[in-house]
Amino acid sequence: MEEQPLPQLDLEQVIDNSWNQQQQSPPTPPPSPPKPFRPTKEEHRPNLKLIIGGLIGLIAIGLIIFFVFFYRATLNVSVSPDTASIKIEDLVASGNLNQKFGPGVYSLKIEAPGFISFSQDLALKTGETKNLNLTLRALPEAETLVADQTQFVVFDDERQSLLYLAPQKNQAFRLFLNKEPVIDPITPDNLPNINDFVWSPNRQLAFFKQGNATKQYDFKRYDLLTQEIRDWPTGVGSIDWRPDNQKVAYYFAPESGERTIIRDNLVNSEPERIYNFADTTISDPEIAWSPDGKSISVLTDQLFVLDVFTKELVALQDQEVVKEARWLPNSNQLIYTDAANNLKLVDLAGTVTDLKFNARLNQLTILPDSNSMIVTRGGGNSLEILKMDFSDGSLNPYQFKTTNNLTPINLLLSDDQQTLFFTSGGQLSSLKLDTGEYDL
Repeated sequence: MEEQPLPQLDLEQVIDNSWNQQQQSPPTPPPSPPKPFRPTKEEHRPNLKLIIGGLIGLIAIGLIIFFVFFYRATLNVSVSPDTASIKIEDLVASGNLNQKFGPGVYSLKIEAPGFISFSQDLALKTGETKNLNLTLRALPEAETLVADQTQFVVFDDERQSLLYLAPQKNQAFRLFLNKEPVIDPITPDNLPNINDFVWSPNRQLAFFKQGNATKQYDFKRYDLLTQEIRDWPTGVGSIDWRPDNQKVAYYFAPESGERTIIRDNLVNSEPERIYNFADTTISDPEIAWSPDGKSISVLTDQLFVLDVFTKELVALQDQEVVKEARWLPNSNQLIYTDAANNLKLVDLAGTVTDLKFNARLNQLTILPDSNSMIVTRGGGNSLEILKMDFSDGSLNPYQFKTTNNLTPINLLLSDDQQTLFFTSGGQLSSLKLDTGEYDL
């Protein structure tokens, strides 16, 4: 085959065509530089569900650890005797308790037969450990100190022993308050048929009544061989010692018709008439010196007070019958019972305070501060021994073991206010006073 000759290019024509194309089409821009890589939103956002789930998990684990190990309080209770019942809310244990509780206030009670129970509201805080070790105290029990019948019991002047009359033996005795009580006679058996016995403040003398006769006994410091009995005038009624032991006062009503209060020395040699009842209806009153020696109470079915300096007799009240009355230690008030044995206080201005309590005066003893008293209510297994605050009438019970034959009267309180002495069934007894509170 014959080769065809290549066409001849017209260079000038080619250049002209290229120029025309450039003039008709816009110039091609230079290529842009490459853009940096930017991920899309979906590619950039972390997986929030996984993160939130992880946080929730961590919080849950933390809460579990907190509630298990740190939130709840731990209460450890150990009690003696180990048979004691431990009750906290609905939980009951015996002797020991180890338990966790949520924070809050819980009622705890621990009790055992024959022991003083313990009750307390416990405030448990978050995460705390509270330990309670408690020994329950045995209920105090009345102790008979003297098997014989006893009357007119008083403390000696030093309050280290008790003095009393034993009517079945016609003698007076002294009971020393040691760990092992010791009883000594302080008179021969020469005191039969005694119907009243009034000890002097220093306990060296006493007035006593045999029938209508008034006599004075001189103990001669308890020397049985030298003691003396002196007769006092016929017509002596109620008689009492001035607290300083220097004077006596008595109601005097001889057959002559005289009705007076006489102040005298201890041997009846200087009688002084300090009040005449001739112009009154008062007859055969009971009289008592105030503790400060400035006044004498005069009791019939009404209550009066005689000022021994001004000789003025004042009726403290006339609205009701008064059965019994007794001075308070402060000498500014008396406690008395009305016809229904309701206890009331009255001051020297005649202001009466109803204590809203029913009792006889031999069922109570006034505390030295004159602000409260110890009083009994009921008897036997229902006996209560209470402390009453005069300011508000509040009653706080003492804890003790009741028996079916315990009826305390003629109450005396030890100096430390921890022991109550009394007669029950005529026998001299004692009881340790326990408020039932525990000092933890």
